[in-house]
Amino acid sequence: MIDIKDLIENPDQYKASQRARGASEAVVDQLIAAHETRSAAITRFESLRAEQKANGKKVAQAQGEEKQQLLQAVKQLSQDVKAAEAESAHAQDELRSLQASFPNLIHEGVPMRRRG
Repeated sequence: MIDIKDLIENPDQYKASQRARGASEAVVDQLIAAHETRSAAITRFESLRAEQKANGKKVAQAQGEEKQQLLQAVKQLSQDVKAAEAESAHAQDELRSLQASFPNLIHEGVPMRRRG
């Protein structure tokens, strides 16, 4: 499996490798986009989870009407956290799938594939 960090730091090298084997260079951009989507999904999940924990502490200290409002907010937040976690897992699966299907870099000196 390719190193996504190396691909992000050296996309031209990976695109050249794809060209040399006569394969689509667009896959490199798809991998970068999948990594960005995954990172954003993880950040969103972690942010919502932190907010959920903070609100849990507030609920424990609240009373009366304030407590009821916080409970409603926590309930919605719980649903949002579950959705964000699922989105994060899906984004991770997409990235892994792309990484697994991406071929190794062609070593220098390997002749370019002729089309025809």
